[in-house]
Formats: sequence, C-alpha cells, structure tokens
Amino acid sequence: MTKRIDSFYQHSTSPVEEVTIQVTCLEDGVVDGGKHVSVIVPLYNEEKNVQSVVEDLEETLIPLGTEYDIILVDDGSTDRTLEIAQAMQSRYHPHVKVLVHDVNKGKTAAMMTGFQHAEGKYVILMDGDGQFRAADIPKMVEKLERGYDVVNGWGKKKEPITKIVPSLIYNGICQRLFSLPVHQFNLGFKAFRREAVRDLYLKKDEHRYILPLLKDKGCTIAEVSVDYLPRLNGKSKYGAMRIPCGIMDMVALKMDLTLGERPFRLFGMISFGMLSVGLLFGLYALYTWLSGAGMLWWNVVLTVAFLLSSVNVLLVGYAVETAKYHR
Repeated sequence: MTKRIDSFYQHSTSPVEEVTIQVTCLEDGVVDGGKHVSVIVPLYNEEKNVQSVVEDLEETLIPLGTEYDIILVDDGSTDRTLEIAQAMQSRYHPHVKVLVHDVNKGKTAAMMTGFQHAEGKYVILMDGDGQFRAADIPKMVEKLERGYDVVNGWGKKKEPITKIVPSLIYNGICQRLFSLPVHQFNLGFKAFRREAVRDLYLKKDEHRYILPLLKDKGCTIAEVSVDYLPRLNGKSKYGAMRIPCGIMDMVALKMDLTLGERPFRLFGMISFGMLSVGLLFGLYALYTWLSGAGMLWWNVVLTVAFLLSSVNVLLVGYAVETAKYHR
C-alpha cells in the first residue's frame, strides 16, 4: 500500500579506493529483526528512469540471497513518476514500498522520510536518475560489514568544463573546511549502518553535507569508486545557484559544528574587536583635543559607530545563542 507522508521532519533526541576518518566508531550493534538491506530512492519527476532503476535493483539484489526492501519516495512529482512507482510496487511486492509527499519538499526531506521507514541493518541511498548501477551495492555493503559506519560512493563521468571546474572548487573547499579527504561530497550514492542515520536530523538542503555531519557524530567513513553514468533521460534538478548557495551553506555548517552550542563566543570576539577599535579611535580623538590640535570629528564619528556596533553584535550573539538553546 502506498503511504502518503504529511510530516517528515520528526526531530528526535573498478579498484576500490578507501579513505578512513580516524574517529570513534558508533556502537556496532545488529538491528533486531528487520531486513538486511534497505535501499532508499528519492524521486522527483523521474518517470523515464524509475522503472529501469527498480528493475536494476531487483536483478542485483535477488541473487544475493539476502532480505531487502526498496523504498521509493515520490517527492511531489508532477509527471507519471508516482504512477510508475506504484506499478513497480505491485509488480515486485513485497520488496518495493512507495512513500509519497503531496508536494515537492526537496531531496533532504525525501531522504529523511526514507531513513525513518528503513528497516534494514544497512541503508543504501541511491538517486533515481539512472546514473548509478545497483551492481556497486555489494562492495559498499562489504565495507559496512568490515565495521565502517558510512561508505561514500564516488565516480567520474564526462562533463563540460563549466561543470568540472565548479565541482573541483566546491569539493576542494569541503575537503579543507571539514578535514574530510573524500573525492565527492554530494554524489547521491552512499551506504550507512542504520544506527548512523536513525537519529540524524537534516535541515533543508543539508543532504549535501551528510558526511561532515556524520563525521561530527563520530562515524567512521570509507569511500569506494562506483560507476557514474551520464543522465540519459530527464533533466538535472540543480540550477546555476547551486555552487554559491552551497558554499554559503557549508560555511554556516562549519560555524555551527565548530561553535557547537556556544555561538555567543564568536559574536563576543567580534564585538570585543570592534570595541577595541572604537576605543583606539576615541583615545586618539581625546589626545588630539588635549594636545591643542582641535577635535577631529571624523574620529568621534568612527568612535561612536564602532562602540554602538560592538554592542549590537553582542546583543545579536546573545539572541542567537538563546534561540539555539531553546530550539
């Protein structure tokens, strides 16, 4: 039966190339009951791809002889995606499950819905655009079996220079900002232990930074190469603003991860710096007046501006920390 999702943000308390982040591992527990592998496929206007994606998954997973389920999350598609997904559900029952957002809420929301309904010990995230092969799932699961909490898929495909350069810049900044040496942060093919994503809360568009967020939780991360194919049907959902918006988002996330529960500290340091500059201008104005050179009014204006600004920044910092504490 197709299940419609009205509320999805339920916040709760090729050779293989490997990159491992040395941090404390999550508990290595086995999920009691449930299926062995859950594959989550977010869908938005993928009517030309959804059938081939599901058939590829079925052809790959059936011979493995393990329990599995395929969770198709239709994120408010306006074409025949939902109709075809429901046909796949009928054809491959009980392996295929369809969840529905009545309106388009974004990829992050679709992922969260899938995570909340995944029953497997291992959870695979796979885009529904037909650019990945299910045949790469076993080697990702093998990494999870070896004890890693997260496996990041990465791959190369022929793209115009206008896409290659921004992607290199974006991934290069991410690598240095989060000290996470993976090739690609935003490729839509990843595998997780269920414990890693069970209590994960993502805000809008934070699916791009799921790796830094899970690293911050203490997950071990490995990386494997996967086939990354050109899109044959449909069109990309990413516009020209993806890179600048992505950079702003990653800087905000870095600040959030670094400052943790105390953003007031950053605002306090900025306020102290502005206060110091204001006092220097004020002392210089006082010195020129006492020495008989007259009052330098531009110094007075700068003094007042910096002092008032330092107070404003301090108050903003207090408001931000208070809001974060009560969130």
